[in-house]
This record gives sequence, structure tokens and C-alpha cells, in this order.
Amino acid sequence: MSNSIDNPILRDSNLRREIITGSNEERRAVETIVSHFKDHVDWIDIIETPVDTWFEEECVIMGSQETYRCVALPYTRTSRVYGKFAKGRVNDNEVFIETPSEDTIVFIEYPREHDLAKYVVLELIEKYNVSAIVFYDKTPGLYRRTVVNYSPLYSFESGSPVPIPIVSVDYDSFRKLLEKGGYVEIDVKTRMVRNTVGRTVLFGINGGGSGEIHLTAHHDHWFTGFSDNLVGLAILYRLASNLKNSWNGPDLVLISYTAEEFGSPGYASWYWSWGSRYYLELLEAKNYIEKVVADINIDAIYDYPIEIYGNPVLAKCIDKISDSKSIYRGFDNMDFDSYSYSLYGVPSLTLTSIESLKPIYHSNYDDGRGFNYAIIDDTYKRIVEVMKCIGSNEYSFEAFRKYLINSFGDQVPLETKTLVTKTISLINNIEFIREITKQFFTTTYTLGLKQESISGIFSDILFLNKILNNIEEYRGRVVEAYCLNENILYLNTGGGIDRKELLPVIINTMIRRTTKHSKKLNDLIYTAINRMKQCN
Repeated sequence: MSNSIDNPILRDSNLRREIITGSNEERRAVETIVSHFKDHVDWIDIIETPVDTWFEEECVIMGSQETYRCVALPYTRTSRVYGKFAKGRVNDNEVFIETPSEDTIVFIEYPREHDLAKYVVLELIEKYNVSAIVFYDKTPGLYRRTVVNYSPLYSFESGSPVPIPIVSVDYDSFRKLLEKGGYVEIDVKTRMVRNTVGRTVLFGINGGGSGEIHLTAHHDHWFTGFSDNLVGLAILYRLASNLKNSWNGPDLVLISYTAEEFGSPGYASWYWSWGSRYYLELLEAKNYIEKVVADINIDAIYDYPIEIYGNPVLAKCIDKISDSKSIYRGFDNMDFDSYSYSLYGVPSLTLTSIESLKPIYHSNYDDGRGFNYAIIDDTYKRIVEVMKCIGSNEYSFEAFRKYLINSFGDQVPLETKTLVTKTISLINNIEFIREITKQFFTTTYTLGLKQESISGIFSDILFLNKILNNIEEYRGRVVEAYCLNENILYLNTGGGIDRKELLPVIINTMIRRTTKHSKKLNDLIYTAINRMKQCN
């Protein structure tokens, strides 16, 4: 445990501060990271990454001649607004204001799923035309920073900043403002910078095998960012310092990504994990992606249980690190850099404890308080075990087949059964699994505060099948389902559920999506056959 506490990454003052992609602080942080790693690796490279970034310069709230500190949420623009205090609330997935007026500044508690804050914002603006929104947590002294984009979708290409100021205050300030009521003023100064540069750092350790394993974390973070993600970086440092002269598996590339928290150009609504997406785009353009054997990602490590997200083909490796202190959560999670690898077909795995971190996630309280230092040593050992397993090519094709069989079951249209059966028949080597993952791994989700999502192979069909088999749960709702940024279903069950009308709509949509995937799968098979003929 002392090893963990003494880790220089966790003690360095150049890293224990807010580090925003494209900032001078990031430049200094990268120099600091390089200085720590340089004696423990064989080579170093820096990938300059185009980013659109944002900085808070000042944020205050004034009420009844008192001034209170606030924290601006990206991408709030410089603005000053004056309006009447009003308390908001979320009830049964709808947003309400207790005493709305024409110039309302609404104070509302953060949703537990902080990414849903943008839907609170969208609904308050659309429903009440509020002048500003102030989020608070009930934990005294806690401020939180969450990116809020003015788009209901999650798109890699498009998005926009919010048109009104969105800020966060601590609970004590909220209570004082609530007691005094009346009018309040918010003064926010921010700076938005387009077309600047973030820096991803690569550290290489030469091995004795073929290909390379990526070990990934990120260095940009909000506030101190202790668990999210200095701990991840500290574990990378320990891996580098211990493995340089002893590792004989595939080459290791330890990567500290920029722009994980935000920074995607054009203020895209899928604002996170841009650094990893950009780097993998570069590898794909150079036909280098096939050399990446796997990715092991570390993010948001705080306390037990350790949550594992991983491609089922890595089931044997996951089994080696599974115990009473860990939970396997599924294929992959769109919140992490590992997801970028999955989109390119690379078998990937994330170790996290995001659930235990959520009460202080993206807040000033993520500074090491309450942190379980034993989890660093434990996570390190688990990663080394997975590395050895991957280096020995211990893939589980059977686990991937079972994943597909269990995901779809028997309650799907015949066309979908045929697609799944054909896909399963191809799972006999890692190359096909990579291609199937690349072509068919996505996330499908619904819009709004009652958001649901599924990530996986044929996620759109999985999601439609879920609605089909649980149609009564969607009574009285408007359901808009998107596969990434493609709309696949719109249902309005506000007038009740007519099964004779709705079920054929869902089934026909499933069949259309199945037909689309079947064509792509046939193209994949045709290409593979031609490639084998050329080799012969």
C-alpha cells in the first residue's frame, strides 16, 4: 500500500489541478508526465490532437447583497443575467418549476446520472424559457462540473453550446439563496477557443511478441481529478516502472489521452473520448490498427467493487481477474476510451469503479478523500494478469457465441434468428470477431430523462427486441430511439398501447434493420472469401 501512496503521479502538484485539453496547464502536465515516465520506457511520442476547448475565468452569483462562488458548466458562454429565483424539481422524469416567471433563474438538484443534466437543461429551456440554470448537490461544499451540450442526440459530428448560462453551486449557497429568495444575478466569464491543440502521450516498451497491447488512461480532468483519472495514470506509471526489463509479450504502448472529458471539434454532442477516437483514426488511416492486439483501459478507480467492461472474446482473461471484489458489467461502455477501440474492432476492456465514485464524480471532492489506496495494487495485479492472458492469445470464441445466443434468445423474428445464426457460424478466429465488432458494435439509446441504452453487437435490434417484449412498460411515453445519431424508432404511447398497431411497427423496424445488417454481413463474407482466394 505504501507503494501506492508514494506514487509520484499522485503527489505531483503540476498534475493535482484542473487540466483542460488544449490549455497551458495541459502542456505543463504533459511535460511533467514525460519527466516521470522517461526512464522507464523505450520510446516516447506525442500526438497533437485538434480540439475545441473552453475555460472558465469567473463565476459568481449575487443575491440580497451577498456574493456566492459558482462553477460554470461547459460550454456556457460569457454572460450576465438577472432574474427571479425559482426552485425546480424532477418528478417522474418530468421537470417542473414551483413558481415560474418570465425571467426565471431556476435552481435544481443534479440528477444522480450526471449526464442526464443536459436533458434537464433542454426541458427547462423548451418548457419554461428560463434565463439561467443553477445545479446543486446536497453534499455540503461540493461543486460539480458536467459538460452540457445543446443537443438531445449523441453525435460525433454536430452539437452546439447552450444559449443560457448553466452553473453549479454548493448546497450551503443554495440554501442561503433559497431563504432570501427574490432576484439574483449571475455573472459568468468564459473563453471558448476553436482549433487549438491537445496532447496525447505515448510510451513504448518493446516486447518479444508480435503486435502491441495498448494500456490506456487520460490526463485531462476536472478539479483535482484524483480518481478521474490521476489514479489511472499512476497505475500506468507503475506498469512502466515494473515491466520495462521483464516483459516479453507483445509490445506495450502506454497511452495518456487528451480530450477524454471533452474537446471534440465543432462542440459535438458526443463530446468525450475525442483524444482516443482521433488517435485510432490515425492508426486506421495508416493501416496500423490490425497491429493493436487489445486495449486495457483504466478510468475512475475509487473503491470496490471493481467493474469490468470487456469484449466477450476476452472472457478467459476476465475470468482470471474475477472474484468477490469485482463485477462484470458487459461488453463495453460508451463512457470510456475503450469504446473507441471497440468501434474499430479491437478487443478492449475497462477497469473502473465509477459507481462508487458517482457521489463525488467530476467534483471538487474528487481529491483523494475517501479513496481506498489498496485498490491501486489490486488493479495493477489484475491488469498484469490480463496482459499475460492476452499475450498468450487466450481468446474465447465460445464466449462470444454464447453472448450472441443469450442476447437474442428465441423471441425474435425469423430474419433476425437467421442473421444471428450466420454471424455465430463465422466466429472461428479472432480476425472475424474483430471485423464483426467493427461493423456491428454500436450503442442504441432513447432521448430524455428516462434514458435507456444498450451497447453491443446489433444493439439496435437488441433494443427494439427489448421494447417489443416489454411494451407495457412504455405506456404513456414518447419513445425516440437512436443508434448513435441515426433515428430508428419513434413511438407515442400517450394515448395508450394498441398492441395490434404498435407491435407490427416494432417488428417491421426490426426486420428492416436486420436486412441492413444481413447485407453488410454478406459483403463481409464475400470480401473474406476473395481475400482467401488471393492468398491461395
